[in-house]
Amino acid sequence: MNGYRGWSNYATWAIEHWIREEEPDDIYWTGRYESLKASSPEHWPEQLAKELEAFHDEDSPELAGVYGDLLGWALSAVNWLELSSSFASEQPE
Repeated sequence: MNGYRGWSNYATWAIEHWIREEEPDDIYWTGRYESLKASSPEHWPEQLAKELEAFHDEDSPELAGVYGDLLGWALSAVNWLELSSSFASEQPE
């Protein structure tokens, strides 16, 4: 099965879902999008994608064993550029 609810995969959808679900996160990342778009109109998607990935990498708990492997796999599956670009257009939930 390819894709999930209009997104490239479940991991990307889940990150977007929780950003939008948590109002402070939605406000913060929408603000970063607006700031980067204003300061770097041609490169904002890549920059925002890097920031989103770095934040979620740094914010993830240190886990060992199977749970660490699964979390690492899930985060590596996120399409950060697709997620970044979603701030510029409406995407399905």
